[in-house]
Amino acid sequence: MQALRSRWSAMLWLAVGICQCPAAVDAVGGAENNWVTSTLLPTLISVFIIVGVSLSAQHSALAAAIATAPTGTPLSIYVVMQQQAPHQKNAALRLYTLNIIKGVLATLTFAISAHLAARQDVGMIRVLMTGYAGWFVAWFLLSKV
Repeated sequence: MQALRSRWSAMLWLAVGICQCPAAVDAVGGAENNWVTSTLLPTLISVFIIVGVSLSAQHSALAAAIATAPTGTPLSIYVVMQQQAPHQKNAALRLYTLNIIKGVLATLTFAISAHLAARQDVGMIRVLMTGYAGWFVAWFLLSKV
C-alpha cells in the first residue's frame, strides 16, 4: 500500500508540472498555433494517463476510471479551437462536439463488444478485434447521420 501511495504522490507532482504548461505557453508567445499546446501538452497528458493506468493495474475499477476520464476530449476541443478563425469558432465548436458525441458512442460500442467477447473467454486478441469491429461499424453508421 505504501508503494502505491508513493507512486500516486509522484503522479500528483507530474500533474502539477503539467498544469504549469499554460503559464509556459504564455511566456513563449501565447497559445495561437503553439507547438506546446497543440503537440507537447496532449502528449504529456496521454503519457500521464498511461502511467496512471499502469500504476493502478491491480485496481481494475480505478484503472478503468483513469483510462476513461475526460482528459483528451477537452484538450482536443482546445487544440481544434485554437486553429479556427474567430468568426468560425462557434460553428466549429458545434460541429466538433457533435462528432465527439459520435466518437463516444462508437467507443461505448467498442467497450460493449469487447466485454461480450471477453465473456466468451476468447483471449485478448479476439476481444480487441471484436471491440474494434464494433467501433468501426458504429463509427461508419454514425458518420452517415
